[in-house]
Amino acid sequence: MRRVAVIFEENIFDRKGSFNAKCARIKHLAELTGWQIDAFCIQLYQDAFVSSILGRRSLDIPGDGEISEKALRKRKSLLLNRVRLNLIWKNYSILDHFLFYKSGLRPVCYPRFLKRHADLLKGYDVVAAHSFVGGFIAREAQRRFGIPFYISWHGSDIHTTPFKHPQIKDLTAELLRDAKINCFVSRDLMDVSDRIGPGNKTVLYNGCDERFVRYPEDRRVELRRELGVQGKKVVTFAGNLLSVKNPESLPGIFHEVHRLFHGDVEFWVVGDGRLRSTIETEINADSTLSCRFWGNMPPERMPEIFNCTDVLVLPSKNEGLGMVLVEAVRCGACAVASRVGGIPEVIGTENTVPLDGNFTTCMADLTVKGLNGKLHRPSVDLFDWNLTAEKERRLIDKMLSNG
Repeated sequence: MRRVAVIFEENIFDRKGSFNAKCARIKHLAELTGWQIDAFCIQLYQDAFVSSILGRRSLDIPGDGEISEKALRKRKSLLLNRVRLNLIWKNYSILDHFLFYKSGLRPVCYPRFLKRHADLLKGYDVVAAHSFVGGFIAREAQRRFGIPFYISWHGSDIHTTPFKHPQIKDLTAELLRDAKINCFVSRDLMDVSDRIGPGNKTVLYNGCDERFVRYPEDRRVELRRELGVQGKKVVTFAGNLLSVKNPESLPGIFHEVHRLFHGDVEFWVVGDGRLRSTIETEINADSTLSCRFWGNMPPERMPEIFNCTDVLVLPSKNEGLGMVLVEAVRCGACAVASRVGGIPEVIGTENTVPLDGNFTTCMADLTVKGLNGKLHRPSVDLFDWNLTAEKERRLIDKMLSNG
């Protein structure tokens, strides 16, 4: 039986798209192959001073209830998203906050810490790493123990961070070169990586959670009644309220949609982030708009949100793929988005808008077209975890058979 180690850095206190995708890949590959697949998650923990500034964190664990970060640090593993995670804790001090997140140099700031943990990977047949941090420790394990590794790249780790700092770009180029295989969540992201450096590259799409399906019509009607939108159309934005998602464009898009659409429409904003108060204030200043801010939603509630959504809007400045589009379409919604990253691979060019001077108007026009039932509905069958697991199995078999 093959033994596979999966290594990545994530924030278990903020389990969103990237974290959920990694767990789903692990689970489906294990179910398909029967292999022993052990997951190692590098988790930054806040010291007391940082916690006093950023706020104390806790995690709601099924069966255990809410557990503080301090108590969690005593645990060596956790069962989250039906995957057992072996935790590697790394202190996150106030110096780290300014050095890592203000300068963007976090990936190159603790190589010695990562090298120390390469010993955890000894004895495995292959290491599946994610992004720069996972790739760094996997390469160290290869150098020490001769274990082959491959890296999955997800978005900003390729299209943004390497182009901000020459040091990170150079080190990313080394990882692209040294990995047996580099897997990208979209063709566009793979093309962007060519500007960083060569390597053995392929596309490995993320799948979509089985919970994201279109509900029977009677359940959809009931949900709309429960959420107070019966007889209305719903336009939804779902994502982090951070600059890369371009939420600053939402007030203008919503205003134009309300002006152009001849019917009752409600706008939903699902997510949180440092731009929330700004966006909320601007939208609420327009008394003509009916808008609901949901904040962060548990992943299990998102199928309900999307089954009540008529059109999902995603005005991002960049995206590796944009899995939220797949999830919404699977639930019966139309989708309109910016023409960036891997988005056209999901919903087609005809449902996207270039980020130019006419962006707000064109996004509103397409959204209204969707509300009127005149928007192209793409097929999203490619984004299936079973297909992803089968391709990943073949990649690993080929890696090991070729030595």
